[in-house]
Amino acid sequence: MLLAVFFLLSTNSTIDSLKTLLDKRPQLPVVVELHNEYVYDRNFDSALELLQLYEARLASNERVMVGLLLGDTYLFSGDILSARETYLRTVIRYPRSEHANNALEMLYLIETTRDDTVALKRLGSALCFFQTQQYETARDSLKRLLTTRAAPYAFYYLARVYEEQDDIPLAIGTLRELNEKYPDHTIHTANLYLAELYWRSDNNELAREVLEEVVVSAPHSIYAVRAREMLTVLNP
Repeated sequence: MLLAVFFLLSTNSTIDSLKTLLDKRPQLPVVVELHNEYVYDRNFDSALELLQLYEARLASNERVMVGLLLGDTYLFSGDILSARETYLRTVIRYPRSEHANNALEMLYLIETTRDDTVALKRLGSALCFFQTQQYETARDSLKRLLTTRAAPYAFYYLARVYEEQDDIPLAIGTLRELNEKYPDHTIHTANLYLAELYWRSDNNELAREVLEEVVVSAPHSIYAVRAREMLTVLNP
C-alpha cells in the first residue's frame, strides 16, 4: 500500500514538473514526455487534451509528430474511428514526412483488422503497453491475439517486445513465423526489421537476401530506398 502511494506521488510530481516546463516554454520533447506519463496511467483524455492544445502552438515541422501521437492515443483508448481519421489527416497534410509514413502503416493496421473490432481494440491496448515499456504485459496481451485477425501485427510487435527484452534470436524467429504463416501480410517494415536483426546478429548474408527481396518486390517504394541504403552499408 505504501509503495503504491509512493508511486502515485512520484508520478504526480513528474507530471507537475513537466506542466511547469511547458508553461515556461512549449517544447515538443516535453509535450511527448508528459503525454507518455498520461498514457502510462491510461489517462487518455488528458493525453488527448494535451496534444490538441499544443498541436497549434508548436512549429509546423513538429505538428506531424503530434498528429501521429494523436492517432496512437485514440487507438490506445479504443476509439478506432478517431484514430483512423487522425492518421489519414496526418498522411494528407504531411505526405513527405517519415511520421506520415508511420501513420500510413497504422492505417494499414486498422484496415487489415477492422472486421474484428474486439481484436483491434485489444491490439490497441497491447500497443499501449508496448509504447509505455510495460513489456511483459504487452507480450502476454500480444500472445493472446495470435489466433485472431490481428495475428500478423501481434507477431510483428511481439518480435519488437522480444528485442526490447534482449532476446534477438526469439525476435528473429517470431518475424520468420510471421512471414511463413502470413506471406501476404501488409506490414511493409517487417522485412527491413528482420534484415536489421540479422545484421545485428552478424548474419550479413541472410540480411542481404532479405533486403534484396525488398528491392525486387517493391523497387519504387520508400522501403526499397531504405533497403538500398542498408545494402550499401552491408556492401561497402
